[in-house]
Amino acid sequence: MEFNKNLEMELKLRDEELLKKFKIIPATQISVNDSFLNYISKSKEQMNFKEKILNVLMNEDIKNFRVQGYDPSLKNNEIIFESGLLPGLGKSPLWWEENAKNVLKSKNSRLGNENERLLFVAYILKRLVETNWNKISYCWHEICNDSVNIARYINNTLYYDFVYERTGDKRVVSEFSDLGNVSKIIKSSNDNRFYHVGGARYLNSYEAPIINQSNINYPENIDNLAVGWIVMDE
Repeated sequence: MEFNKNLEMELKLRDEELLKKFKIIPATQISVNDSFLNYISKSKEQMNFKEKILNVLMNEDIKNFRVQGYDPSLKNNEIIFESGLLPGLGKSPLWWEENAKNVLKSKNSRLGNENERLLFVAYILKRLVETNWNKISYCWHEICNDSVNIARYINNTLYYDFVYERTGDKRVVSEFSDLGNVSKIIKSSNDNRFYHVGGARYLNSYEAPIINQSNINYPENIDNLAVGWIVMDE
């Protein structure tokens, strides 16, 4: 009886610590009337992103959710979240889909979908503007056209050597790290397809800004370039 009680307490504390590593995206507080969305787009990429965000805000049931604060790593074939480790490469999208569910079942952990990714990026953009990271036109450019200053790429001059960052590096707007370095895997809630999203160490920043999304044609294959992008309920 005492053993079971201690085990239950240990698991509860573990889950509480894990939950702290997933940051809340206050999606319900993103509005079509926000000042950052009143910005007049200066490129096709900015226009497309803005249209997608407005469409989600006006037509979807928006709920707050949590998202990983930095990339997942692997230990004994399990997903873990600890800063200072290498990202957990070498698993297929199908593996990430199945195992993301086990990260924190009580909070419905899962691979994020397209709408959640859009809201996440919109929140990053909103925070960059609100914290005066730079003028609004530069923030939009950084998110949609060239994310060289907020994520790690092959053309970052300070990172000429090809070495993956340890998890938790290059923090942006205080809550989030690892926007680049390796691609992230999401799954569409509409067509069940898998996608790579975001920046990556092996790409140029202007080729794959934070809004980047590309098809994964063979989700059963091992992916040595990406990790799962895991979200959960608030």
